This record gives sequence, structure tokens and C-alpha cells, in this order.
Amino acid sequence: MQAIIHIFMYMIIWKGCDAQQRNFTLASTTITAEKLQEKVNDYGQCYVDVVVHNSSSFQFGLLNATVIALTNDSGKVYYADRLTDINGHVCIPVLCHKAIRIFVEKNSVRISALNKTMQQRNIPRGFSVKFETNNEVILFYAYAWGTVAGRSGPVYSTKEKGKCNAALTSDYHFVFSYIAIPDRLLSTLPPPTNPDDPSDPKFENAWRYGMTGNRQSCFFKIKIKTLSTQVKISAYSRLDNANGTVYGLFETGPKYDVNAADYTDKAACVEFRCPAVGILDGVEMSTYIEGNIQVPGHPNGCCISNIQSGNIFKVERTKFNTVLAMTSTDKYGSEKGIYINQDPRVARAKCFTGREFLGSEYAMNVNVGYAFEYDCQQDQQCSFVLGK
Repeated sequence: MQAIIHIFMYMIIWKGCDAQQRNFTLASTTITAEKLQEKVNDYGQCYVDVVVHNSSSFQFGLLNATVIALTNDSGKVYYADRLTDINGHVCIPVLCHKAIRIFVEKNSVRISALNKTMQQRNIPRGFSVKFETNNEVILFYAYAWGTVAGRSGPVYSTKEKGKCNAALTSDYHFVFSYIAIPDRLLSTLPPPTNPDDPSDPKFENAWRYGMTGNRQSCFFKIKIKTLSTQVKISAYSRLDNANGTVYGLFETGPKYDVNAADYTDKAACVEFRCPAVGILDGVEMSTYIEGNIQVPGHPNGCCISNIQSGNIFKVERTKFNTVLAMTSTDKYGSEKGIYINQDPRVARAKCFTGREFLGSEYAMNVNVGYAFEYDCQQDQQCSFVLGK
């Protein structure tokens, strides 16, 4: 009996020790790390502020993403891991004055760090960082700079742990996000409208036409099968027909469903100029959409695997367009993959979710409420082909 107890105790100890070590793969290298023992009010203890976003809009946090920090100390590696809160925020312990590598995972998929230019907007000037493994890993040295230009972070001393936990997005922090081609809306109207500034009142009045309170925002949804983060969707909104005035160009890329295990299926919500009626003359101002899909390594475009809105969109391998101009009297909705609301955030949220309810941005639901579908996987043989 005593021998059994000793064996049982040994098993508990062995399991406990095993739980204190983990293997991490960075590129082709496997690193064995020991769990970092967090210390209270220890000058060797620091904390790092990290924010993880759920899409390339960079406005909304990703809940329950796992942030991992590896600390190199005298040839030994220690790890700490923490889950993000509803705002995508986490404060993670590291050792001060050591080389740190930070990366993020959700459902066993790595989430990219923002590129160097965007990252440096969120860290103090002169704070040195390097990127590894296709921008999945940030390498830096953990020095607590205190407050710089009225902003604290991204590294905090042990006495500043509470300050790190309560840090705002206006403070310095490292940023990760599901990456795609960022949303970009450009005016194509001639001067004096600024062609690079959609906030210009002249462009805003043309893009979201109507009396204040009656203006609408419009999106349509495309499902795309791809593992690439560089797929680009571009869509022009023209007045009335294919030869009409171009009011604007919207560019975007497909986003993951952050709650799904399969990251091949993605979807893009594409903004277009809502059809409207002239305020003074009551004349219909319909909208004709023409767009294209660009995939690195696929000059012939993508396969067309499904069209839910064949009476609205004509779809080809590299491009798409509306069959006829869309009018203000047409009936649209999620069953056609088209979403309209007076609030741009609500219209975009409805497109993301594929459902007709109000709300802020939610995770992309790729399988619900799309207009048509592309398959852009490598070496894909098209079995369902429309167009050339």
C-alpha cells in the first residue's frame, strides 16, 4: 500500500513538472521553455501590454486569443501565456532587461503582428523591435521606459502592473490582428475633392447621398476559399451604368471566421455607393458596380464555385459586375448578400454576421449571407466555370 502511495505521488510530481515545460515552434525551430514564475514587487519582473484585434479594421478586440511571451535568460527560455479580454487586451509577465519574443494564437492558428510602420505608431519613438516568422513574432528587449509624450507602455515595471492592466489603447502597446488587405475607400471624383481623403465633405455627400438622417451605407459579401492574406478585392461604384461617373473605389481583403477551426474559408464585405433618389428632382440615381479580384500567383483568377445572386451579379474568374444598375426601389437583404443601414457600422456588422439585426462589429461568419463565392486555392481545377 505504501509503495502504491509513493508511485501515485511520483506520478503527480512528474505531471506537475511536465506541465511546467512546453515546446513552441517558431519557423522550423522547436524551443523548449519553462513556465515563468511570476513574482510580486520584484525588480526583475516586467509586464508587456498587448492588444489583439479581430479584423483589419483594427477597431475591435479579439476575445480569448492566447498571447505567449518567451523570455531568454542566460541560455534558458521561460514562457508565460495569457488570454485576451473582450477588448483584445492582455498584460503579460516577462523578465526585465531580457530578449523577449511575443506571438499570438487563436484555435492553434498564429495571428500576425501589424507591419513595422503601423507597429511603430503604437510604441515610443526609438523603441527597437524586429519581426520574425512572416511577421508572426515580435522580438524586443524588455525595458520599462515609463511615460513618454504623455503615453505609458508598452513595457511596465513590476510596480506598474496595475497601470499595465488598466492601460488604454491610447497608451503604447504591441498590436496583433487577423491580417488581410485593409479596408480602404478612395474618392475618384475630380478636384477640388481630395482623391485620397474620403472624409472630404464633397466626397461624403456624393458617396452617402441624401438628407441628413436619411443617408445609407451599403455592403455586399463575397465568400472566398484561400489561405493567402494578400487577396485583394476592388470595387468601383458608378452612376447608372458601366459608362457612368465613378464615385469611389473600395478596396478590401477577405477575413477569417475567428471562431472556426478552418481558416481556408474567408469572406469580404465590400462597400458600395447606395442607390438613391435626387433630393430636388426625384430622379433615380442608380448604382452600377464593377470590380475585380487579385490573387498573387493566380493570373487567371479564381474558380467560381457558387452564385447566390445570379440575377444581380455577373461573375467571372478575375472580375465581377452588376447585371443591371441597382436602384433604390429594389429589395435587397441577407438572402442576396447585400446589406443596407443608415449607420455604416451596423451595415458592416450585418454583412459580417450575414444576419438582419443591429449591432456593432462581430466575427466574420463566412458561410452565411454571401452574394457569390470564389475558390482561390493553389492548383485548383475549376469544375464550375462561368466566364473566361
